[in-house]
Amino acid sequence: MGWMIFAGFCMVAIIVLFGWLVFISSDYAEAFAKKRNKKEESKKQKKAKQQNSKKSTKKTQPVAKPKIETKAKTKKVEHVEKSKTKPIVVEQPKPKKIRVIPVETKWEDVWTRTVSHQGEVFFTKMGIQFVYRLEGNESLIVSYPNDKEHILGKITKTQIENAFEIIKKCEGPTDLGPEYNFCSSYVYGILNDDRIIDYKD
Repeated sequence: MGWMIFAGFCMVAIIVLFGWLVFISSDYAEAFAKKRNKKEESKKQKKAKQQNSKKSTKKTQPVAKPKIETKAKTKKVEHVEKSKTKPIVVEQPKPKKIRVIPVETKWEDVWTRTVSHQGEVFFTKMGIQFVYRLEGNESLIVSYPNDKEHILGKITKTQIENAFEIIKKCEGPTDLGPEYNFCSSYVYGILNDDRIIDYKD
């Protein structure tokens, strides 16, 4: 009888101990799960902060604008004042690319004819009308026919003489060279006129 009581007591003790262990293990598991969840949440928050910081740095960084190099074009033009008068453009028969200058043509004759035809209307290669007048026997003052008071520029005798030496190789005003600047169109127009040089086409 005594051993049955003892056995019953042991059974009760085992059941109580087992229940207590189950209770403790469930609490431990729950605490472990909470701790794990906290760690995961903290990791997610760190990642979110890092991503936000990267986005903000990208927005705040100034965008470098490409540098555009501009070359300033300077022209030596002798103007008295700007004129509101528009140039007169007339379609003229286009001469041949290279006109044959007679061998007997001399510079002295070319300059004499240039002086004698001052005040008459000449044409650039593009058909723009212009006139010129002699100043001091060493330079020509160029203007429009309808606005002779407005000076477009000045052409020196030396410039015309130098152009006469190379005009037979020129197909247009730009071939005269950069030293003529704006006046290349007028010099080319004068030296390609039959009144100045008697071309044999």
